[in-house]
Order: sequence, then C-alpha cells, then structure tokens
Amino acid sequence: MTAEMLLISFTLFFFQKIKEVKVQYIKWNVNWLKLVWEAYGTEIL
Repeated sequence: MTAEMLLISFTLFFFQKIKEVKVQYIKWNVNWLKLVWEAYGTEIL
C-alpha cells in the first residue's frame, strides 16, 4: 500500500463515519423535537 492509497482509504473511512454520526444526530434531533411537540405543542396552539 502506498501512502496515497492509505490517505485515500482513510479519507473515505473518515467521511463515512461523519455521515453516520450526522444521521444519528439528525434522528436524535427529530425524536427530541417530537417529544417537545407532544409535551408543549398542544399548549402553544
């Protein structure tokens, strides 16, 4: 494995991890918003 190949594979792996974290974060945010909406949404309207 050359240094360039190593760098490319590391970069791809890194971006894949970032994507997974973003998806988890978005899912978590959506769930949190749902909880808040269920708790306070009816009172706001």
